[in-house]
Amino acid sequence: SATVTAYLAEGGTASLAVTVKDHTGEKLSVQFVNYDGTLLYETSVEFGQPVSFQGQEPKRTSTYEKAYVFKGWDQDLTSVKTDLVVRAVYEELNNVDFVFVPISAGGDSGYMLYFYLGDAEEITIPELYQGKPVTRVDTGAFAYAKNLKKITFPNTISQLGDQAFYDNETIEEVYIPDSVYDFGSGVFEGCTHLKKVRLPNGLVTLPESTFEGCSALTDVELPSTVTKIGESAFEGCTSLASIAFPAGIAALGDSAFQESGLVEVTLPNSVTEMGDYVFRECASLATVVWNKTLTAIPESTFRECTSLKEFAFPSTLTTIGDSAFYEAGLTSLQLPDTITSIGRSAFEGNEGLTSVKWTKGIKSVPASVFSSCTNLTSITDFDEVTEIGRNAFEFTGFKILDHTNVFASPVLTSVANYAFMSMPNLTSVTVPGNVKTFAARVFQNNKLLSTVTFQEGVESLGENLFYNCASLRTVSFPNSLRKYGSTGSSASGLFLGSPNIESIDLGDGTDDYISIDGVVYSKHKALLLEYPSGNSRTSYQVAKETKTIAKGAFQYAKNLTAIDLESVTKISSRAFGDTAFGGANPSAGLVSLTTPASLTDLESYSLAYMTKLQTLDLSQSKSLTQLLSSVAINCTALTTVKLPDTLTKIGSGAFNYDTALTSINLPLTLESVGSGAFRNANRLVVTYAGTKAQWAQVELSSNAFASGAVIRCTDGDVNI
Repeated sequence: SATVTAYLAEGGTASLAVTVKDHTGEKLSVQFVNYDGTLLYETSVEFGQPVSFQGQEPKRTSTYEKAYVFKGWDQDLTSVKTDLVVRAVYEELNNVDFVFVPISAGGDSGYMLYFYLGDAEEITIPELYQGKPVTRVDTGAFAYAKNLKKITFPNTISQLGDQAFYDNETIEEVYIPDSVYDFGSGVFEGCTHLKKVRLPNGLVTLPESTFEGCSALTDVELPSTVTKIGESAFEGCTSLASIAFPAGIAALGDSAFQESGLVEVTLPNSVTEMGDYVFRECASLATVVWNKTLTAIPESTFRECTSLKEFAFPSTLTTIGDSAFYEAGLTSLQLPDTITSIGRSAFEGNEGLTSVKWTKGIKSVPASVFSSCTNLTSITDFDEVTEIGRNAFEFTGFKILDHTNVFASPVLTSVANYAFMSMPNLTSVTVPGNVKTFAARVFQNNKLLSTVTFQEGVESLGENLFYNCASLRTVSFPNSLRKYGSTGSSASGLFLGSPNIESIDLGDGTDDYISIDGVVYSKHKALLLEYPSGNSRTSYQVAKETKTIAKGAFQYAKNLTAIDLESVTKISSRAFGDTAFGGANPSAGLVSLTTPASLTDLESYSLAYMTKLQTLDLSQSKSLTQLLSSVAINCTALTTVKLPDTLTKIGSGAFNYDTALTSINLPLTLESVGSGAFRNANRLVVTYAGTKAQWAQVELSSNAFASGAVIRCTDGDVNI
């Protein structure tokens, strides 16, 4: 800072304070944006220093009528003295066929074909432009060549840019000279009319997506120099029926031939590397000869190859990847014992598969390995298996499961969740004693299953093991059984959703449960776990020691019209009903229900979906101070409800969709009614224990009552 004296024109002087700012080390922001403001590059630079753009040369999308050539930036970048936003500048070109730009990088003094705007059907690219060679073709150069069918390149061309012909819908034939050594990715991607291409000798790698989506391509000869076919190189080439691999081919990238028209493939022994999905969705592929050097079939290699009926697995093979033959057309399997690893869903969905010869090399059957093989009825060499994985045989065609097929192994000890779920033909199961453990829902949704025997030695059966098995009436349990279903706050038995089970006999009982007259209780009867839904009894008295009714305990008990809950304190969620599953009505047959004075806890949905219930009496349960949300939702036949005079709160949706409800009493203690509590009960008449003024103090949430409901107070009615 300094003070200077200024001499004024009209006489006199003035003192001025002058501050000179030091910019040393100051950083300034510079943003490079495209013509439309899109940020391309951002950096910082010291005050007064030059700045340059880093990255690929900016582009502006061209059209059939015009091309845009980058010319530079709209500001001087030699000495930056303020924050800058620098915009790309383009020259617009039209009324020309070829757009060439000089090459300024790499020491090349020639020209690059930037864009072709002509409308000719057949062209030859000139060797020279303004006396200098044309050596490169830029990205997307022929993308908008609207009539072009055939093109020939000169021997001066050395580089083809990425997606040079991207989505060109007219090009049919291309000749590429041997001078081309730099071949971009996706050069012909989306060229739906391309039929024939001559590739340059000397090409080592066919780049990714080179012919992706070239659905008309029928003729392509790979140069003898090619050693790798890149990712998706021929994906979607649906007319390509055959391919001759060069003698030195070593690698096939992911999805290299996915969804192509190949009919037959012979892999040379030179191929030592293969990606995933290589032949996925080759719907016409009927014959494959695998080589002797690849020891693994990668993930989804032949997925959805629906014409592939047979596959000869060589003895050199050790690994089959996840979904390798998912939804292929296989009819039989002969797996060599050299195979030591099979991935999840490896053969899932082969609907024509009828028989399998398993491999001795795999002891643990993978998850979903034969899922949805709907005609599979035979499996052999299964005698060394130790465990069966999740969903392994779901939706298969077996009629009987026993020691002749899936339970053939004397060392099999465990079966995972859903392993034999939804088998449409299964009628009978006999489990040998060496199979100790079954996880949850192993036999779920087997509608025809009617006979089940567990032999002595079986120890553990997971919850809902027979969920929704409509034909099942009895199951023979061994004395060796130690675990039945699950325990804890969400305890569940084995037969939820199985409406015809007549009785459950646990013999001497398990570690946690006993059976009394065909009903499953906890060891000391404090919990009623499971009632046999198909039992013929019309009434039932719960054990006097019982405090809790488990979730789903009385679902589907269609013959049960009356129940005495004795000293029960808690009714769990969906104890008597649930939403319909598989067309069956999951509601118990109860027409009326009276809860005991001991009841203190009604969980949400505890009385829900009781579609036969007409009368609900909670008046004796004076320890209830609130009804939780959806507690009695969808009780469509319910007409009358009696509530205890201790109630303070009714939760949201408590009686929602109870369309027949016409009568309920509300005590003077009531403080609030939740949203939608009585939403669909438009004929409801409420008897309220207080006056209209007292009713006005009750907090009502939105749509608590349906339009048409009447609140009958001691001094008159309130219409909703």
